[in-house]
Amino acid sequence: MGLFYTKFRLTFRIVMDFLRELPGASGHAIHR
Repeated sequence: MGLFYTKFRLTFRIVMDFLRELPGASGHAIHR
């Protein structure tokens, strides 16, 4: 259970970082 929870948190952090950078890149493209 602990190993699964750690893996889930690691994946969740990677996804959140990806989603955080995605709007910025698309936002710059839209503003151009």
